[in-house]
Amino acid sequence: MFADVPYEYPTTGDELNNYGGGYKGFVSARYALAKSYNIPAVKAYNEIVDENPADKYLENMGFDALTSGDKQYLSAALGSTANGVTIEENTNGYATFGNNGTFVDAYMIDKIETKDGDVIYEHEKKTKEVFSEQTSYLTIDMMRDVLNYGTAAGLKNQLTNPGVDWAGKTGTSQDYKDTWFVATNPNVTMSMWMGYDFQEQLNRYGYSSRNTGLWADVVNAVSEIRPELMVPDEDFERPSGIVSRSYCATSGLLVSDLCGSVGLAESDIYNEDYVPSERDDSLMNGDFVRVKGNLAIAGANTPSEFIIDGGGVTLKPEFLEENGYDTSEELRHLLPETGAWSNVTLPSGDASGVSEGVSDDGQAPAAPGGVSANGSTLSWGESSSNDVVGYRVYRASTPDSGFSLVGSTTSTSLNFSGSEGLYAVRAVDYFGEQSGLSSALTIGNPGAPEPEPEPESDPEPAPEPEPEPEPESDPEPAPEPEPEPEPESDPEPAPEPEPEPEPESDPEPAPEPEPEPEPESDPEPAPEPEPEPEPESDPEPAPEPEPEPEPESDPEPAPEPEEGNNEEQSSETDTSGNQGEPSEASSTQESETESSDSSTEE
Repeated sequence: MFADVPYEYPTTGDELNNYGGGYKGFVSARYALAKSYNIPAVKAYNEIVDENPADKYLENMGFDALTSGDKQYLSAALGSTANGVTIEENTNGYATFGNNGTFVDAYMIDKIETKDGDVIYEHEKKTKEVFSEQTSYLTIDMMRDVLNYGTAAGLKNQLTNPGVDWAGKTGTSQDYKDTWFVATNPNVTMSMWMGYDFQEQLNRYGYSSRNTGLWADVVNAVSEIRPELMVPDEDFERPSGIVSRSYCATSGLLVSDLCGSVGLAESDIYNEDYVPSERDDSLMNGDFVRVKGNLAIAGANTPSEFIIDGGGVTLKPEFLEENGYDTSEELRHLLPETGAWSNVTLPSGDASGVSEGVSDDGQAPAAPGGVSANGSTLSWGESSSNDVVGYRVYRASTPDSGFSLVGSTTSTSLNFSGSEGLYAVRAVDYFGEQSGLSSALTIGNPGAPEPEPEPESDPEPAPEPEPEPEPESDPEPAPEPEPEPEPESDPEPAPEPEPEPEPESDPEPAPEPEPEPEPESDPEPAPEPEPEPEPESDPEPAPEPEPEPEPESDPEPAPEPEEGNNEEQSSETDTSGNQGEPSEASSTQESETESSDSSTEE
């Protein structure tokens, strides 16, 4: 594991930067190589430079132009040498990994023969083992990630045979003067360099991707001509002695319970002879509070209500000291900003997110700023003191009553019920001291309960008018038109206006005059001779009873002829009317009722 944080060359003090700038904090060697981070590469080389790796590895792979300075300068880890390197030298170096760690010098001519077949020259291949099979395979596996998710991600999509097991590395030089891509598969190593034969800057926009695209075009062309060479059937073979292990992302050592509990366990493959044997001890847990945005281990008198729930995990100060992470700039960039790293904090330092420790000034903190309310949220100004860990919110029900605690928070706002009263806030510091009350905020009209019952009676009359009109209008009109107009209104106007429509309805009453002579022959009216001539003059009153069937009630029109006739005539008229006309009227009512019902059904 390496820390991608601000770094200066130890011998010169010159600042080293990543391509594209920025820092990534703790990263593995695998990830740093895939993403081509400069700082981790130089740090790794710095750890072995005293073992003279240039003589042991670079020169044994054919790098012949190295100077004594190149063998000591840390910039050599980035490919920066006094005389530079040739394309052949770079290709030879990557081919060594493709040959399982064995160096085979490149050559152009394999054999020269005469026309008679005599061999004049034949290349004698010389090999040299530079790396173990395990070291070579580990390097190949790391360079696979360059094409999988690193700086050459997406390159396989440009190949006509994307399934080939390629492993490679991109490279650029200072001031955009060079761009490289070298990759190897189990059969062949291909390299591509782009630049001028003099010191001239390339077009910086996309120049690396243009070079990898050109590399893919050449590979595709050669694959059509020599598929047996360019498209091997097998991947690089994993040798014996390679094992998988988990490690802690802080130290690279075996995972501890605490490291695993916060999600910092990672896994990789190792040479079994170099598997970590020690357990990680870079972390510790405990109770933490936040002071001015920075985390700090809770003190003996720190109020528990402001301690972060569930405690927390921090890097041990001893671990930071051992690895030289002691400046604010280093600490500020040490923890990555993604994933499980949000569960970890730092115990010391001046960086953002870190508390150097809280000094006791012996004074109570300054009171917070004025309190305001927005909806159901109370807010206030931050205390000016540097050791505040939280705030307590108080409420008084009336101006004359005392304040009581209603809540506490580590922020400068708190949700509340919205109840009337006076609200004020106190600041609380790391040592448990609290400030005086802030200026109070009045909500509503505390202490004046009289207007409260008025809104309670308002809702009572409101619903009363709503149900009253609905039931009154619906049932009343329905029964009134059916019984009232038929018996009450018809008998009074019936005798005067109805004589005119009566001839239209004569077909039904036409047979009525025929039954009238029947009572003449009846034995009962026979002894009365005088009333017999009266029915002869009945044609005039006859129409009066005829309209009676339409009003459907004869008992009331019956007395009308009494006004113009004697009592005897009225009795006869009543008798005839009661026997004949009312029955017709009742049948008319029935027919009218039936007609009305049928129309309703339709």
